[in-house]
Amino acid sequence: MKNYLKPSNHQNLKRYCKVLKLRDNKFQIKKYIEVHKNENIWPEIPEGIKEVGIIDMEIWLHGNLA
Repeated sequence: MKNYLKPSNHQNLKRYCKVLKLRDNKFQIKKYIEVHKNENIWPEIPEGIKEVGIIDMEIWLHGNLA
């Protein structure tokens, strides 16, 4: 398995941001939050993210925008 470390030279890093508009439904937004909690993520997801070169990923939620 490859060792993925954050590079010490941050000038070579890129940040990509995407916006996802969720349905304005409180129940479905709560379900989205629950599914995306660290303890509920399938192990294949972070493995696949690292395999394509993504070092870190964050999801921010504002109303119904993720």
